[in-house]
Order: sequence, then structure tokens, then C-alpha cells
Amino acid sequence: MTQYHGGKQRHALWLAKIIEQEQIKQVERTNKRYTAYVEPFLGMGSVMEEVLKMDLRFTCYYGNDMQESLIALWHKKKEVIVPKQVSREEWWRWKQSTDDSAEKAIVGFGCSLRGVYFGAYRDAPSGLLAQYESKLNQRKKLFTQHNLVISCGDYDTMPEFKHALIYCDPPYQIKAYYYNQSSLGRNKVKFDHAKFQSWCEDQVARNHNTVLVSEQSECHFNWPKTVSTWR
Repeated sequence: MTQYHGGKQRHALWLAKIIEQEQIKQVERTNKRYTAYVEPFLGMGSVMEEVLKMDLRFTCYYGNDMQESLIALWHKKKEVIVPKQVSREEWWRWKQSTDDSAEKAIVGFGCSLRGVYFGAYRDAPSGLLAQYESKLNQRKKLFTQHNLVISCGDYDTMPEFKHALIYCDPPYQIKAYYYNQSSLGRNKVKFDHAKFQSWCEDQVARNHNTVLVSEQSECHFNWPKTVSTWR
């Protein structure tokens, strides 16, 4: 799979095992399973893929992201066809385009340095792009098989869930990461961590959800672990 800035490809299986343990603990505590598994920051779906493979018997799977081209990629009905090669000029034309499409997501992430969406061009080898195409289509097929529902929007615009397990991978506090950055640098808004913390607390208190948050060790929420649990 191609690099995706902030993605969890290397840690996806480890995170999925933590999610599996949370489902087991829920059954031990209440004799009931979580009703839904939710990812408000779906991204390239590495963690979602591993969770679906485990078949943890959630009644509903839901993913959300506000990157419009990325969501267009997941909503695309047909198989994804990745270009064999993308020149610097082609990459630049896609960057200037205002059309949010699956094809733009492929070029923007797959042919950009370190997976930063249209950050800087990289000449990706054709073999690497072919692997990218295969992996994307496998992931899309898995999402379809498990009836994964995918929406586009901010995390707090999702439908409400009750008694759900929510895994969040927001922009890190200790980095200068921005939210909803387009290919042209538009809509560049710094992520509001205080607002997000309030949302997490509300999900626990009002909707009886458990919220897992992926964060680097230094954070202002006093969450001591890389994956923190709100219950």
C-alpha cells in the first residue's frame, strides 16, 4: 500500500488486536457486544481492514473522513485503475484540478512524497503503483463484503451511535498537522483538540460509547498511552 501521511499501516494489526480485546472485555462486563464499530478518521482504512478481517461481530461498521477525494475513492463502484506512471506535469495538473475524484486521490497520495496529499512530487516506480492498485481493490472488496458505510464530513457530523466502540486517529497535538487540507492548500484549518476532547467526553457520557484515541506520548489530555480509552 502507498504511504499515507499519518496512516497506521505498520501498526494496524496491533491496533486491531486492542480493539478485539475491547470487544472481549465488553462481553465479560455486560454479556453484550458493542453494537457498532466506528472510525471518524478513516483515512486509507488500514485499521478498518484488519478489524474486518477479525470478524468481531459488530452489527454495524462505519467509517468517515472529510477528505473528499479519498471518500470518492472508497465510493467508486468499479475497480480502481492506477496509472502505470505519472509525470511531474500530470501530477501538477491533478493538483490544480478542483475536481475531487478517486483518480485525484490516487495521484495525490500515491505519487506524493511520504504520502502527503500533493505535498511534493515523487516519481513512483510502476511496480509500486501496480501493488497499490491491487491492494486498494482488495481493501475496497473487503469493505463491500462487510457492508461498511462510509460518509464524508467532519467527525462531529456523523450519525449518533449508542453502545459503540469508536476508534479515532486525529491529527496529533504535538505536530503542526492541519485538517482538511486540499491539494491547493485551501481550507487549511488547525485541528481543534479542545473541541475534540469535549466530543469524546460527550460520546462516553451521553451515548455510552467507548472511545479509543491514537495519540503520540506527549499530549495535553493527560492520556498516558499511545492508545487511550474513554469509557
